[in-house]
Amino acid sequence: MASYNRVELMGTVNREPEARSSATGEQVCVFSVMVTQEVLNLRNEPIQETCIVDVEATGSLGQLVLGNFHKDTPVIVEGHLKMERTFDRNTGRNRNRLYVAANLIQVVENSGGPVPEPPDLSQGQDWGQMPPPSDMTF
Repeated sequence: MASYNRVELMGTVNREPEARSSATGEQVCVFSVMVTQEVLNLRNEPIQETCIVDVEATGSLGQLVLGNFHKDTPVIVEGHLKMERTFDRNTGRNRNRLYVAANLIQVVENSGGPVPEPPDLSQGQDWGQMPPPSDMTF
């Protein structure tokens, strides 16, 4: 069965980036991105829907984020989804956390005007370098 794991987000840094150490001792930069989009409710009325997504960056990318990004910085994040599974000794339950492992993070340049809207990919247009899913070979 074919699968594809890629995430692209455009929003603002919602939580100040912080440094943590992984179980292997690697330094990880952890922060969250707030993404807001307009969707239609059941009455077909437009409403704002906000999603806050956890992001982790490692290595030199993590260092770049720690030194230069702050809360409310407009960013584009590209990466893939990862699932972290841990056991909570206090409750005796397994815990799952889904987050984006970042491969690329860019500041959205804004020259005083509104931030540009991302392309509408729902109609199969503007795929850039990536072919539509029906044309992908695995």
